[in-house]
Amino acid sequence: MQNVSNEFFFMIQYLVYLIFAMIILALIGKGYEALGMKRSEISTIFFLSLILSFIYIPIVTLNGGIILAISIGGALIPLYISWRFLRRGVVSSSHLLPIFIIATILSYMVTQVTKYGIVSIFPLYLIPPFITGLLSYFSAVASDKRIAPLAYASQTFGAILGADILHLPEILSMKFEPNTVLVIGGAGVFDMIYLSGLFAALFSVGIARAMRKREIELEGFSIKVKDIRRTEDTFIEYERTLEERILGRRR
Repeated sequence: MQNVSNEFFFMIQYLVYLIFAMIILALIGKGYEALGMKRSEISTIFFLSLILSFIYIPIVTLNGGIILAISIGGALIPLYISWRFLRRGVVSSSHLLPIFIIATILSYMVTQVTKYGIVSIFPLYLIPPFITGLLSYFSAVASDKRIAPLAYASQTFGAILGADILHLPEILSMKFEPNTVLVIGGAGVFDMIYLSGLFAALFSVGIARAMRKREIELEGFSIKVKDIRRTEDTFIEYERTLEERILGRRR
């Protein structure tokens, strides 16, 4: 009887984890859509992130033979995407810097060092991406930059610095076996570095929608969201439609 109960508990636990993983995967897809990526690009990036999540590149060997490494899928890919936004001018460094600083502080505050690594509990880990998304919206309102990429890059950089690097002194004060490998972005596609940037992008677009559901008056032109056709628009297409109607411009 005890064995049956254990098996039932294991099945329920497995089902909960499976549902949670499916929700996260769906949000990852929506997050990349918010960044303006096509389905083929989303599939390629996610597939590469998944298979490269547990491939680490050593960075430095610390005292006691501890190796600090970085995950390709869990950290380098999000960093590369953020760097491309900056390099192509999609994100302005002057807009990114203050939001990045706040994202770094918040990411540090909601994470803690445990024997299992650096962790953050629900719903605390949603606070940094939400605040980042909110600040990105207000920062981008008066500029010609898109909201979602700004939120993504600011939170990604903030997470890697605030959630991982700034906690290194605490981690190094703990006792480890020789040749222990500490990995930045070690949880792969489920790591805070990977997810929080996408969550920030989603929050920023959600906030933009919520703010624009009320009557908007900009440069003498009034518009209501209900006037916008919402058939098969993705997040970014919907954002562009709003900007075209409100600001009278096309990207």
